[in-house]
Amino acid sequence: MDNSDLGTLIKPRIASRGLKDFLVVAFIVLPVQLIGLLVIPAAFIYMMTHSWTAAILVAAIIYFVFMSLVVTALRVTSEGIHFLRRFGNPKFLSWEQIKSVSVAPPKELIIYGWLWPLLPAREMTASFSCLQHYRIQWQNGYCYFPPLDTELFEHCVSQNLSSFVRCARRFRKRYPIITARSKTNMNGKANEIASQLRGIKKALIFIAACFFIGAVTNVYLIVDDVRENTERRRGITFYEQATTLRRERGWDELLKLAQSRLVERPRDPYAFWFSGIAHFQRDELDQAESDFKRMVEIDKGFKESGDNMLKAVEDKRKEKEKAKPK
Repeated sequence: MDNSDLGTLIKPRIASRGLKDFLVVAFIVLPVQLIGLLVIPAAFIYMMTHSWTAAILVAAIIYFVFMSLVVTALRVTSEGIHFLRRFGNPKFLSWEQIKSVSVAPPKELIIYGWLWPLLPAREMTASFSCLQHYRIQWQNGYCYFPPLDTELFEHCVSQNLSSFVRCARRFRKRYPIITARSKTNMNGKANEIASQLRGIKKALIFIAACFFIGAVTNVYLIVDDVRENTERRRGITFYEQATTLRRERGWDELLKLAQSRLVERPRDPYAFWFSGIAHFQRDELDQAESDFKRMVEIDKGFKESGDNMLKAVEDKRKEKEKAKPK
């Protein structure tokens, strides 16, 4: 590729640089990102709406927003550094804007590159390594990038940025770099490792998602069971109180009790039953008829009782008609 025309394409390094590097990213950084970006927002939406669909939709939206901000590569030209990404900033930094380019310590990268802020993060590649990321600093901020070929990246930057200082040899010795000029077998091994790590990362995300769904499901079942038990106890208490008031012929108190129950449980057939009885005894036949019909609509098991009471309402209405003076 002609550097003078299109510049030099710098791809990000995906593979980890050793077991310790992999464990830090897989079991510290990735879980925190998943919990902060997906689990907590989805759980909050579920608690607010009690809707699985809304919770999953929010998590999916956050995921697609995150993926739209990912940096797939850099293109270094004589004008500056181009960030290849769909959305997000920066997309281009001129050499006049760039103040410095230097290697970032792993601790700094983890805290300020990946974890704060979570979205958009200052390191938005799919890298599975916290080593040899470069901090690109400009007047109003900074970001991080892990070049696959660090020697090529340093060469391109040093040609255009006079303040750039290359990495020390001891750093290269400690963390060997696979460059475009490396042996073919080394490149093949690196690509194989990168592919395996991408698969491991996807598997870890899937496992974490399964654990999250299972945990939320268990919590939902427990809460739902507690709610049902509470409602059952309230229903038994209501039925006992209503039966006592009916036996004592306290129709006004029975009507108030039934109406308060309907405020809590608008589809409780027993509440409509006792409300209809109270209205019937108070000669409020239209309201009684409405309550008995509503009771049968809610629960067909009350059809026989409802039909009997509707017949009683009709008989009582006819008796009242006959009793009227002509």
